[in-house]
Amino acid sequence: MVFFSALIFGWRAGAICGGVGSAIADVIIGYGYFAPITLTAKGVEGLVTGTIARLNGGKKWSSVLGIFCGGSCMVSIYFLAEVIILDTGIGYALSEMLTVNIPQVAIGGTLGFVLAHYVRKSIRLPK
Repeated sequence: MVFFSALIFGWRAGAICGGVGSAIADVIIGYGYFAPITLTAKGVEGLVTGTIARLNGGKKWSSVLGIFCGGSCMVSIYFLAEVIILDTGIGYALSEMLTVNIPQVAIGGTLGFVLAHYVRKSIRLPK
């Protein structure tokens, strides 16, 4: 939903939906200690994705670049937070990055891109 929100509604919605929505989800499922990190990581992900996706009139390549850059920011913030703030160690943070965070970007980015494409097409939103 972070990528979808950013691609359809822009950087503000991407940042708010991504950051606040994901942080609330952390609290609800019992990972409240992670909520501030998620607020930052997912908020930046949505902001960057939404900003870059609007380049050049919202062409497909700019959406893909936005997803890549926003996802890279999210993965980097989680990695750094796990190593520096949570003191989990580089090995654990690296394994989380490879098994959780990068697949999350790949799956979420793909689904968000496809869903945004079809929503735009069905209701004739500008690219």
